Amino acid sequence: MMCPVVWLMKVFPKLPRSQFYYITHKGFTLIELMVVIAILTVVVLMTLPSFRGYLLEQRLDATAMELASDIRHLQQLALTEESVSYGITFYLPNRNKTGNKYYIHKGINKIKLVYMPPGVKISSTSFDENLLNINAKGMPEDGIGGTVYLHDEHNRISKQVIVATITGRVRVSENGPIKPWGYVQ
Repeated sequence: MMCPVVWLMKVFPKLPRSQFYYITHKGFTLIELMVVIAILTVVVLMTLPSFRGYLLEQRLDATAMELASDIRHLQQLALTEESVSYGITFYLPNRNKTGNKYYIHKGINKIKLVYMPPGVKISSTSFDENLLNINAKGMPEDGIGGTVYLHDEHNRISKQVIVATITGRVRVSENGPIKPWGYVQ
């Protein structure tokens, strides 16, 4: 049995030997490798900004879920220890960067301090004095709920953690609280 390259060289004797070089030598040249690496670099650089936005969105989602979970946990604690009031105090970001966090407290004792992760900010709350108190029934004190507004550092994405009035139901929303019929802004 004759090798296919040798057979080709016999069938086409006038072709220069350089034509058969690529058939007999397996591998890539340095230029071919550099072109492939350049193409891959361009593709990666094009997808990097969208990946960064995806990470910011995931971080914002996780922060909103953690805040909702902390509020639900406080409601459960308030139900089990009926004589003690629980609450969360929100500190909004300020110029000297001492804000952007919340304290969970039992009466006047602070239980937990939670800082917002990088890229996530508490933009505002609708609670009086940025304070949410939970009564012994696990509902907002005085039956007044509210909303905590979170957003990313570029104000592109926002989430709201909503505590329902009277019932105390906690949910995370992208669109904010639902407006009643006839609501005019």
